[in-house]
Amino acid sequence: MMGWVVRQIRREIKEVKTLVSYSDPGHGHSGAIYKASGWHNRPTHHEERFKANGVGYPSGHGSWNKETIQRPKQRWCIEIE
Repeated sequence: MMGWVVRQIRREIKEVKTLVSYSDPGHGHSGAIYKASGWHNRPTHHEERFKANGVGYPSGHGSWNKETIQRPKQRWCIEIE
């Protein structure tokens, strides 16, 4: 499915050069499907900071209620030019 979507976007939307998606290790999503599909892990500032010292970022990593702190997500990118 991911390959089909990339091919469709490449054919139909010429101005798109890069696709970006995220996986959530906090929910057991390792990003294996992205890696197997040729995507590349491009760590976010939040993810690198968390790995370096275990400290989150003031944004709450996407917290909607400003109380629930979420772990950083893994960012995956693929060039489709």
